[in-house]
Amino acid sequence: MSRNSVLQKISIPWFLIIVSLLSVPMGPAAAAQADLPFRPGEKLTFVLKWEFVPAGEAVLEVRPIQMINGAEAFHFVMTAKSNSFVDVFYKVRDRIDAYTNLNVTHSVFYKKKQREGSHKRDVIVKFDWKEKKAHYSNFGKENKTISLLPGSFDPGAGDLCPDRADDRGASVQ
Repeated sequence: MSRNSVLQKISIPWFLIIVSLLSVPMGPAAAAQADLPFRPGEKLTFVLKWEFVPAGEAVLEVRPIQMINGAEAFHFVMTAKSNSFVDVFYKVRDRIDAYTNLNVTHSVFYKKKQREGSHKRDVIVKFDWKEKKAHYSNFGKENKTISLLPGSFDPGAGDLCPDRADDRGASVQ
């Protein structure tokens, strides 16, 4: 079994669980109401398994609200860590920090520190909503700038919004 298929078997189930647990409508109208399905301080911890073998742990946290570029933002942290048994074959130490505006209508900042086997990334995406651009860098080197569409989300925060499930070919019940 390849490393990529092992990683997919580990990461896809916990990701689908997170999305289904947060399956409350999150469109702009719902988000504008103060009735969000999460609050700072909440934490979900998942045991990751490879078939029936424990493989590690994934954690999704809603951290305290922070100031990003002069505006308050929700701070979501997702971590994944393989256990000592899996570390022998394929060590995983990932952390994603995703920030959205308080209405949860778009991302404002994204940071990913990815350590999976020999694969490493230190990604930062800065969202410039005035210019409608997102600036992507890896290990401090700016790689590309892309145009933003209204309501754009980074991979971390965007997948927390169940109303976008159809965009990913998934359904949330």
